[in-house]
Amino acid sequence: MQYFTGETYFQTEAPIDSSSLTRWRKRIGEEGVETLLMVSINAACTIGMMKASSVDRMIVDTTVMPKAIAHPTDSRLLEKSRQHLVKLATDNNIALRQNYKREAPRLAAQVGRYAHAKQYRRMKKSLRTLKTRAGRVHREIERKIAQVPENVRPQADTLLQRVQRILRQKTKDRNKFYALHAPEVECISKARLKTRMSLE
Repeated sequence: MQYFTGETYFQTEAPIDSSSLTRWRKRIGEEGVETLLMVSINAACTIGMMKASSVDRMIVDTTVMPKAIAHPTDSRLLEKSRQHLVKLATDNNIALRQNYKREAPRLAAQVGRYAHAKQYRRMKKSLRTLKTRAGRVHREIERKIAQVPENVRPQADTLLQRVQRILRQKTKDRNKFYALHAPEVECISKARLKTRMSLE
């Protein structure tokens, strides 16, 4: 590899720093990248490597970035909802009768342990209790929403609507919430995925 790239003797170190390309790309900016692309296309057309009709359709190679989405469980969703609601109340000086900061995390952990031990009756009981606790905090903030400043009201309303949807959703609902911070995420079954691929 080094011989074909013009090295006269064997190099044990990397030829350039790994971040050099990143720094160079930041320096030239978006306009520089577009200019470089246009120059490359014009050069390819000039020497006959591509036709003008080849640019009618473009194939773009992209990098897929994973979302910060954990495996969706009802206990985790309910506990996250309660935490977000309590933070909303704390940030806006809303006095809550109870925020369940000790009981709710313990219940969420119990749900996971009971599910692992296949003690489903106890798991469902802990899940119902956790749902009740999150629902109480949600209803109290709904009653005191007037205390939230006007500039924060849209975000508060959005959070309340999402939590309400989480509290109302059932196990076999088709369009469920799987992440509080990313409502666009959906879980697709294999059958639905095959149907969607065949339609596309």
